[in-house]
Amino acid sequence: MKVSRLFVMAALAIGFAASANPTYAQEAATPSIVFVDLDSVFTNYHKTKTAEAQLKEQADEIKAERAALVKQFEKIEAEYKALRGQAQNTALSEDARNLKRAEAEDKLIEVRDMEGKIRRLEESAQRKIDEQSRRARKRLVEEINGMIRTYALTRNYTAIIDISGESLNGVPTVVYYNPNLDITAELIALVNRKE
Repeated sequence: MKVSRLFVMAALAIGFAASANPTYAQEAATPSIVFVDLDSVFTNYHKTKTAEAQLKEQADEIKAERAALVKQFEKIEAEYKALRGQAQNTALSEDARNLKRAEAEDKLIEVRDMEGKIRRLEESAQRKIDEQSRRARKRLVEEINGMIRTYALTRNYTAIIDISGESLNGVPTVVYYNPNLDITAELIALVNRKE
């Protein structure tokens, strides 16, 4: 009985203190922890779209270069098959077939060289695109995080928690949050504000 009476008196004292101190009441009304879908902010950032367009343009150039190499490869391969067929033609003399066989072997070397050239182009192009994508993503995420930090400081937020991530088990890292505390739309507008 004494404990519950003491508890009620403490609660009343805190209530009176909060109503008497307007800044305390205001701080209590302002959430100190808010939530954001950073994946959505990143995807909707205008600089992300520009970077993706540049990467796509580079990928298209590489595809065009690869297509030209494949066309050359197909031509060389057709020449090789024709020479191989002539080397097996019994209507030709033994010397002529041997000459065609030697030409076919040389052409086969060209075919293998062209295959290697195409493979190296694909591998180096993929590495280049992956590296540029990684660097662009890192730079953009740093820019976004910087703007969010500044925003959090001006709003006196204690924390901004990302709701877009998943754990290693594929489970959302945030099980529940009050949608009223989601500031994703505000942050999308913030990062896309003209500088």
